[in-house]
Amino acid sequence: MNEKDFFDVEQNEDEVKQLKGKLAEFAEKVKKLQEGKNDSWEETEIFKKIITIIGEYAPIKLLEDIVSYYNKKKQKIITDELLSIMDEGCISSMILDNGTKLNVKKKLKPNVINEKEFYEWVEKEGYSDFIKDNLEFGKGELNNEILKYLYDNGISFKRKSGIHYQTLTKIFNDREEAGQEFPADNIVKIDVFRYVDVK
Repeated sequence: MNEKDFFDVEQNEDEVKQLKGKLAEFAEKVKKLQEGKNDSWEETEIFKKIITIIGEYAPIKLLEDIVSYYNKKKQKIITDELLSIMDEGCISSMILDNGTKLNVKKKLKPNVINEKEFYEWVEKEGYSDFIKDNLEFGKGELNNEILKYLYDNGISFKRKSGIHYQTLTKIFNDREEAGQEFPADNIVKIDVFRYVDVK
C-alpha cells in the first residue's frame, strides 16, 4: 500500500498527523547521518572542532569505531524504527511535507547450502561466466607450465570454484525483480533484508 492508498482509507486526522510526524522525525535523523556524503568536511568548523577534541593524529581504530557507531544508528533507524512505523501504517512509499521520499525496499541474501547442485543450477541458468576458479599450490610448486603439465607432472593442488558474493546477491535480486524462480531451499537459503530508502 502506498501513500495514496493509506490516506484513501478513513483515518483519524490526529493519527495521520502523528504518523507523518514520526516518519519525518526518523527520516530527518537518517538524512543527517547521510549529510554531505559526497562533499568534503575538512574546511568546516564542525570538522575543526572534532579534530581539536580527538587530536591531529587520532588512532585509526578510534575513527573506525566512531564510523561504525553512526552506521549502526542509521541501520537501526532504516531497518527497525522507520520500517516499523511504515509497516504499522501499511505504507510502502511516501513523500513527506519537506519533500523527503521514503520507500520500503528489500534485498535478498542468498546462502549456498548444496554446492554441487548449486553449480549445476548456475550452469543450467546461464551464469557460468560468473564462476571464478582458483588453484592453490603447495609452497614452491608453482611454475610456468601451470595448466598444461599439472596432471602429467603429478603436482598437487586444490581447485576452488565460486561466485563473488556481491555478484551472487545481484543475480538473485535481479531474478526477484524479474519474477524468475529460485533454486530449491535445500540448495540455496535466501534471507530477506527489508529497509527504508530515504532520499
